[in-house]
Amino acid sequence: MPRALGTACCIAVRRGWGVAVLAIALSLLMMPRAAWAHDLPGASATLVVRDGGFVELRLQLPWSELLHRQWMPRATPEQFLTVMVNQPPAAFAKRLLAVQSLLERELRVIGNGTRVQPFTRWRWPSPAEVQNAMRTELMARLAMPGADHHAERMLVQAEVRVPGGLAAVQLQTAAILGPTLLTTYRPIEQWVGVGARSAPVPVGRK
Repeated sequence: MPRALGTACCIAVRRGWGVAVLAIALSLLMMPRAAWAHDLPGASATLVVRDGGFVELRLQLPWSELLHRQWMPRATPEQFLTVMVNQPPAAFAKRLLAVQSLLERELRVIGNGTRVQPFTRWRWPSPAEVQNAMRTELMARLAMPGADHHAERMLVQAEVRVPGGLAAVQLQTAAILGPTLLTTYRPIEQWVGVGARSAPVPVGRK
């Protein structure tokens, strides 16, 4: 067994993470090196603007990166992840809820340059999903130290309605997210009959 994987497995056994985590470590070792990295590190946001002033927010958040900056910025990623995955679920959930509340307060949509509104109907990954993603990342880092690792990006969704019609839309982001890639678009929607062909949708650049 390679030294790095042996170390990772020993740590998993000592921490009581169980057979499931050992299986993760083995599967990670079998993956091609390129598969360990994600194409787009950091946070990204998408605003989908629909008729009637409806705006949907879709965030892709690398939780371990932003929580690392928020909670233990001076620790190495491995030190931070080790602390986080060994927290009791209730304690981890409490800390995560505080960060979610911060994002809900700071993220805003601005309609037509003046109408600032908070998003509603937030949909978050569960604390268990976030903590398990951190556990998987820690095992990957232990199994292959020095590789180009990125945190798993997880989807967060919210929405808002800006009354009065929208000619322009802006996103007020949150400092905790760091640099954030923003994409904004208005989808072209149409009903298509059963077995029918849709109307042409232009996709070329003007």
